[in-house]
Amino acid sequence: MLYDLDDTLYSRSEQLSDNYTLSDLKAIRVFPGVLDLLQRTATAKGEKIIHVLVTKGENALQQQKIEILGIRHFFHKVFVCPRDEDKKSCFEQARVQFPMDNVWVVGNRLDSEIRYGKELGLKTIYLCHGKYSKSIPRDAYEVPDYEVDRFEHAAQILHRGTI
Repeated sequence: MLYDLDDTLYSRSEQLSDNYTLSDLKAIRVFPGVLDLLQRTATAKGEKIIHVLVTKGENALQQQKIEILGIRHFFHKVFVCPRDEDKKSCFEQARVQFPMDNVWVVGNRLDSEIRYGKELGLKTIYLCHGKYSKSIPRDAYEVPDYEVDRFEHAAQILHRGTI
C-alpha cells in the first residue's frame, strides 16, 4: 500500500490555511477510516500488508505532520520528496525494498500519484478531495481504477479487495 499524505490521509485543504501556524498544525486529524486501515497488518490470506507513505514537501514540515497525526509507526517506510515528479522514483524504490504482488496507490492527484501508479502497473484509488478535486484525466494513465470522495470509501474498496 502506497499512500500520499496531504488531502489523502488528512484534509490539508480544510484543516490548514495557506499561511498556517504551528498551533494550527497541532490541530490536524486524520480522516475517519485511516487508522482502521493502517492498523491492518495482514490480508484475508494472512499475507503481511506493507504500508509506505510518499509525500511531497519540505522534509521537516512533512515529518512534523506525520508525528502530529500519530501515524509514523504504521509505516514501514516514509519518503519525503521535494517535487511531485520524484514520487514515481519513490514508488519504484518501495517496490524494490518491499516486493509485493498486490500493490495499491491511494492519492488525491491524478497527475502524480495516480499517473505514476498506473505507469508502474499498480492499482489506484483517487481520493477526489481538496485542491485537486476538480482535476480531469488528461490520458489513460490518469484514469484511476477507483474514484472516491471520502477516505472511508477507499478503505472499503481495499477491505473488499485483496488486502
